[in-house]
Amino acid sequence: MKKFFLLRRIYLDKSYRRQRLGTQILENIITFSKLANKELRVNVYDEEAEKFYKRLGLKKILQIT
Repeated sequence: MKKFFLLRRIYLDKSYRRQRLGTQILENIITFSKLANKELRVNVYDEEAEKFYKRLGLKKILQIT
């Protein structure tokens, strides 16, 4: 059994951004992974996404170029 959850992408249509919906979604995912005692791994595809994840306390552990 895997010891982690992999979040590939969160995408919100531009009309729904800046309403804290992405933050609420990610906070729920973080809580769920903690309750399941699993590490949360996130694929980051752009700089804006990386800033979003850092703002919510996630940290970079590996970068593949």
